[in-house]
Amino acid sequence: MPDVKAQDWIGRIKKGESDATAALLVTLFSNVKSLTVSTCDDISGSLLFRTLEKMALSVAKHNSRALGAFRELSEIEIRGAKEHTRGPGRYGTYGDGELIAVFMMLPSVRVIKGYRVIWFGSGWPYEPVTSSVKEISLESSQIDSKLMMECLKGSERLERFTYNQDSVLYSVATWEPRLIVKALRKYAGKSLVHLELTGDDSGLPSRPADDEPFIGTLRSFQVLRSIRLMTMMLFKLVDGDDIDEDVDMIQSALKNRGEPHSLVELRRLVDFLPLSAEKLELVGGISDEEAQDIFADLPELKGERVPILGDIVLEDSDPLERDTKDLCKKAGIRLKSTKRVVNRYQRIYAVTKPEPQVLLER
Repeated sequence: MPDVKAQDWIGRIKKGESDATAALLVTLFSNVKSLTVSTCDDISGSLLFRTLEKMALSVAKHNSRALGAFRELSEIEIRGAKEHTRGPGRYGTYGDGELIAVFMMLPSVRVIKGYRVIWFGSGWPYEPVTSSVKEISLESSQIDSKLMMECLKGSERLERFTYNQDSVLYSVATWEPRLIVKALRKYAGKSLVHLELTGDDSGLPSRPADDEPFIGTLRSFQVLRSIRLMTMMLFKLVDGDDIDEDVDMIQSALKNRGEPHSLVELRRLVDFLPLSAEKLELVGGISDEEAQDIFADLPELKGERVPILGDIVLEDSDPLERDTKDLCKKAGIRLKSTKRVVNRYQRIYAVTKPEPQVLLER
């Protein structure tokens, strides 16, 4: 247990310190299967954190004195407090992301969930281990991409990965989707079934100016079926040798929502998606011309490149021309586009159904 004298611990409990009480309760329920840690500030130096950390490390290192602590724990949830919208600005508290590192090490843990989790700054604090985690879902969170890469090392059983970047603290932690995808491709390329990588759309530009938004290719994923990304992740800056505009011009171009520009290029879906892809969702504005670019050659190459792709959803998209929608229709893909209206929860849907497949008898 933490290096705290028993009398000091008892004294803290008698004073009504919730941190000390929670730490004691955790030690008593050693066979817990599901654990939720709700934090209101940085707990990394607290008694509760040190207790959780020591128990988890003992199990991870197969310490015989761990007394069964956390040996059956399969799901962990880390939650920050909800944000308040009254008054000027938005504010709230965040869960401590270092807990992710702690519980990634436990051989029994299969699911890690988080809401308003923040983690940036210092490097990975523990030795690398092979993780048994199958699902990671982090909503409205802020985790440095390099730390996320470390989290994903050894995640060879990971099947579902969801990460939603919180735009409120957008400039605090490094937001580099390319690094996250690179780690997933290396460690979970044979296991990942669902990938969701997006940012909170409140104030977040569809193509950030400060970071390289292009995430490479998903072609090497072997069983990836469901994909949800921000539209900007299909864009890339043209090589600087090919243009003579200055950096300000490039950044200005990337801030344009849904407007085509010669300084960016797009990936065709047939060059980007894996063979196993069944459904693609793109979040953020896209113009008709841009849609034509990403749908290019779908009718001709679908059977070879994306044979089981059946659904494409464009969220908050501009209306598309018939010729553009026909590219999906002819490829046998159901296209759904949504448009945000005044009430953010109300949407207008337009669905393009694929052409029926005709079987010819010989």
